Amino acid sequence: PDPWYGLPILSGMFLYLNVELAVGRKSLSGETSSKSNLAGYLKDGFQSLAVLMPCLMAQSPAGVQIYLLTSFIFTLFQGAALRHDPFRD
Repeated sequence: PDPWYGLPILSGMFLYLNVELAVGRKSLSGETSSKSNLAGYLKDGFQSLAVLMPCLMAQSPAGVQIYLLTSFIFTLFQGAALRHDPFRD
């Protein structure tokens, strides 16, 4: 486990950012899907998971925490890149 709890906290922060970008104003699935009730419930659920992430991951091995953190970072950059029209063309 990470003795300073930095990796679980960073994982929770990046998961929260990913959820905010995925169900934000300019969603990849379109505006109507980001305003539906199901999208709101999923967003609330994943935001709750992001807040609980440091508590749930505090005792897991550091290798698992590094894997999750890098996965969340790459997902954040991928989502940001796919929101730019020149990149998608």
